[in-house]
Amino acid sequence: MSRAVLLTAGLISYDLLCYYGTTRQAPALTTGLALAPAILIVTGLAWRARGRAGALIAALACASALWPLWQLLTRHFPLLLLAQQLSMWGVLFLMFARTLRAGRVPLCTEWADRLHGPLTSAERRYTRRVTLAWSLFFAGMGFIGALLFLIAPPHYWSAFNHLWALPLVALMFLGEYVVRHVALPTTAHAGLLAALRLYAARR
Repeated sequence: MSRAVLLTAGLISYDLLCYYGTTRQAPALTTGLALAPAILIVTGLAWRARGRAGALIAALACASALWPLWQLLTRHFPLLLLAQQLSMWGVLFLMFARTLRAGRVPLCTEWADRLHGPLTSAERRYTRRVTLAWSLFFAGMGFIGALLFLIAPPHYWSAFNHLWALPLVALMFLGEYVVRHVALPTTAHAGLLAALRLYAARR
């Protein structure tokens, strides 16, 4: 539970800093924030593959590659944040949507089956629809974010991505939870944390 609290606090703090950096026109801060997730991912993968030495080399390689481009990146920091957001929503969309293809098990069906299977036919139909709903949600978040970037003032776009995104995701979880209890009242209902722990264990 403490990890979940720390992760949530970290995400909220990160989004608030991104919103501050965008609306206050703080290019150095915002550029660093936009690049930080990619650098952390590369460093983390290197840590898992090569240990501390590999992580250090990966971090230094990222810094060496980005330093000559720093002035260019700071001039276009909104595009960096846009690319980051679209990448995140795109990855989440693909993670769910690709499991809806013929011959695949929908991701939510797989999670539910591992948590409290075997599933009934009604539960399989429902979890497939939930997988589709999440796919559409992530696609919609990416589309709206890109549209606001193109047509709205920067503070509107930044507010959507950095102030409203997490509450909208939480609202989606809450809405699905309510619908599930109405549609499948006799089904065992595992919580979100159990599903996330299951997904993390599969990686």
